[in-house]
Amino acid sequence: MAISEYECHVRFDGLKKYAYRPKSNDSNTNAIDCRTYLYLRHFLQQVPENEDIVLVPTWIQDAAEVIEWGKRGVDMPYNTNNVDVTVAANSVFGITTAILNDVVPATTLDDSDIRQIYLNTSNLIAKMIATNFSSRHNLALLYYPSAIEFYWFVVRTYGEITRKDKNEKLPHAVLEEVEELLSAVLDDHMTSVLINQTQEDIRGDIYFDDFVGDGDLDRNNNTVVRGQDRLFTTGMAINALMSTWAVFDEKTKHLYWEKDS
Repeated sequence: MAISEYECHVRFDGLKKYAYRPKSNDSNTNAIDCRTYLYLRHFLQQVPENEDIVLVPTWIQDAAEVIEWGKRGVDMPYNTNNVDVTVAANSVFGITTAILNDVVPATTLDDSDIRQIYLNTSNLIAKMIATNFSSRHNLALLYYPSAIEFYWFVVRTYGEITRKDKNEKLPHAVLEEVEELLSAVLDDHMTSVLINQTQEDIRGDIYFDDFVGDGDLDRNNNTVVRGQDRLFTTGMAINALMSTWAVFDEKTKHLYWEKDS
């Protein structure tokens, strides 16, 4: 059920209030976890001096509220916000699907603040894929450390947009921009990374491992590979690749490979 434009903007007030604004003069929004800044600084340094930037944060709280809410046991870890790119990817997915499924109107992206958060965060996601998380995926993926899981969360957004785009015009030009942005890094960087991570078992079947169960050592200090997340990780990788290189047709209810896949 769609909500009104007024209700939509009210619901996005929290996103706008707590977003990370590194060029702001307000310490409630320009301060960030030093772990975030360590991996994010290269991305921020590329922003032109005369342009602003706003990104999706992890927590819906600011420094001033930590002082008040902390007395009630409600505060952010280390009392400061951060930017986790998996959280960011899921936020972009939520906004995208809400618009494409008429939960909120497409005019939501006419709000300059929401549009900027959506675009800036999408650009950050693309940059992290293209640069292998600035070589610090342990910081970029702070709370959800699986890179393959992150890829799938990003591709879900791309898949929803291409699915809609196949049969009708996208309801907002910003969605077209994000589709093009994600297509470039998913087709090239993400696909290459996943293909290079494929492994074969003794039957010749392909699988993917991440990290759960692969960090143990035996009595001789040799690494023990248990592959405890193998089924989950393989599912994430295959879904990411399929949703990048195939599109679901709403009219025929079939999945079609993109040309030359």
